Amino acid sequence: MTVSFADLRTLGFSASHKIVLDVDGTPRFVALAGASSASAPAVYLWLAHAATTDLGEVLYVGKAGKGVARRSGQHQSGFSNSGTGRKNAAALRDILADESMSVTVMARMSKTVTLFGKTVSMYSTEEDALCALFGPRLNRAVFPEV
Repeated sequence: MTVSFADLRTLGFSASHKIVLDVDGTPRFVALAGASSASAPAVYLWLAHAATTDLGEVLYVGKAGKGVARRSGQHQSGFSNSGTGRKNAAALRDILADESMSVTVMARMSKTVTLFGKTVSMYSTEEDALCALFGPRLNRAVFPEV
C-alpha cells in the first residue's frame, strides 16, 4: 500500500534508519542523525520511496521489543543467516538497484496499557494493526482477521 511520510508522521512515526547496499550488495542499516536510539518497545516499517515524492510503499512492518536499533542489527544478521532474511535481502537489492529509490525505516514508540495491574506494551497489537492497514509484501507471517 502507498502511504505518505506526512501520514506516517501523523501516526507518530519518524525516520530512524536508511537501508543501503554495501559494495558487495548486502543491505545494511544506517542510523540517521538525530534518530532515537531508545531501547523501548517500538513498531517500525520499511518504506520504499523515490527521492522526488512524499509517497512510498510499505514493504515490511515489525515490532522491536528492545528498540529499533537492536532489531535492525538482528535483521542485518538475518540477511545472510536465515532463509526469510535472504529473501528480504534479495527484495531490497532489487528495489535499491534502481538508484532513484530509497528505503527508509520509520519507527514509533509503542503505547502502553495497564492490564491486571501490570503496564504492558502494545507493540504486538500495533504490529498486527499496521499489517492489516498496509498489507506489507515482505511480511511472511499471516496475521489473523478479527
